[in-house]
Amino acid sequence: MSLTSPSLDALGDNPLGALGARLNIRLASTAIDGYPVLVMPVVGNTQPFGYLHGGASAVLVETAASLAALTDFPDSLPIGSSLGIHHLAPVRSGEVETRTRCIDQRSSRALYEVNVRHDGQLIASGRLTVVIKPRG
Repeated sequence: MSLTSPSLDALGDNPLGALGARLNIRLASTAIDGYPVLVMPVVGNTQPFGYLHGGASAVLVETAASLAALTDFPDSLPIGSSLGIHHLAPVRSGEVETRTRCIDQRSSRALYEVNVRHDGQLIASGRLTVVIKPRG
């Protein structure tokens, strides 16, 4: 999938949604497996102590997994139904980026794992179960 794929084009001018835009999440590239690589700045997405907010990481994980589901099921409406995330290391600056993989895929649901890295270090890992609904 390219960054201008039909499945992303179907989402309109803002494929990352209003919350993704508010957190300054952006599409950086496409991984070799075809899933989008997302990046998000740490600054502006911190908790009161200056570290990356766990909720911002969760939004990043859900967004990356949802776009991966859209890649796998381009004519569907993927809806996140269960999100779990483990925060492994604190980050105060720079950007974080995602790598996504599908763990299990069925006709009506899929499970994705998203790893979030900062300068190559794993800082969070999450899983999203996505329900696959027909569009329309």
